[in-house]
Amino acid sequence: MQAIFLITRNCNFACDYCYAGEKQDLDMTPELITSTAAWLLGRGDEKLGIGFCGGEPLLRLDLVRQAVAELDPRAGPDRTIHFSIATNGSLVDDEAADFFERHGFLVQVSLDGNRAMQAVHRRSREGAETFESAAAGVRRLLARALAVDVVTVVTPANLDHLLASFEFFTRDLQAPSLCLNVDFLAPWTEGDRRRLEETFRDLARRVAGSYRRDRPVSLNLFDEKIRAHIEGRFRAEDHCPFGSGKIAIDVSGDIYPCDRIARAGACRDLVIGRVGTGIDDERAAGLIRRLRRPQDRCLGCEAAGRCRSWCGCVNTETTGSLGSSSDMVCFVEKLVIACADEMAGTLFDEQNPWFLSRFYG
Repeated sequence: MQAIFLITRNCNFACDYCYAGEKQDLDMTPELITSTAAWLLGRGDEKLGIGFCGGEPLLRLDLVRQAVAELDPRAGPDRTIHFSIATNGSLVDDEAADFFERHGFLVQVSLDGNRAMQAVHRRSREGAETFESAAAGVRRLLARALAVDVVTVVTPANLDHLLASFEFFTRDLQAPSLCLNVDFLAPWTEGDRRRLEETFRDLARRVAGSYRRDRPVSLNLFDEKIRAHIEGRFRAEDHCPFGSGKIAIDVSGDIYPCDRIARAGACRDLVIGRVGTGIDDERAAGLIRRLRRPQDRCLGCEAAGRCRSWCGCVNTETTGSLGSSSDMVCFVEKLVIACADEMAGTLFDEQNPWFLSRFYG
């Protein structure tokens, strides 16, 4: 089971594309942390993935510490517990970084790119630029023995900075793992789609170049398509567990099937339970059935087995329906598959050792 604690709805940033809704001075209470930890431990899961998000969860690092203190000692031969956190990076000081390293955290840091790209959407609540503080946080984390994912969001407004930002990530920060997300709620015109296609094809060539320089970069969009090609399709475990193997606990104690939906806070019809009473299994199963119902538009599509059109949170946000994906999702999925195939085919033909080790080793 993967359980995400929505520690706070407050944030020190005011990113204009944020799907988490209006910032509020609402936090989990210490009592809710304790009851949630006790409920999760009482379920008897052999593997627990515990995540923390917000808002900005480092505004309440004390609550994160409390949760870890109540959960970590219960790990042992019969139960493994792994921790992760999603942060904007600006509050990552040595104390926080040491804490993450001590408890083996995966840290996901939202940093859109270089100074120019970060400035387009990710400003402080006072309107100031946030690049220096966020980049300093990433550097502090990368200097330790930590797994770090740098997360960037691509929009029509910041797209022109993406390639330069890739060079910043790989050559300056030397970040080994990038997670790139397209903002499907942004107003993408036909011209924007053409720019996106050109940029992604160039990006794939640059990722291939990182393999040839013996510093291979992991980029989620391409990696997952390559693995799905090798497997023949996405494996069942690759699909979003959406309430079956993954839940999110809101500051109120409500349980959602996804942290992104919990952060938005507007989808009350997607609540599947509450801490104290647990998960409504019938309701959760009903959401899964709605999510996995085949879409007519996907029948006969050659990309169907490698497409993420089953992402419930993106579908809900873009079409209002769990089981229906948007035209933009369809466009991006086909584009990413084409770019990944071209890149992978070239590296395979070259018998690049880093590529073969990562995907065939």
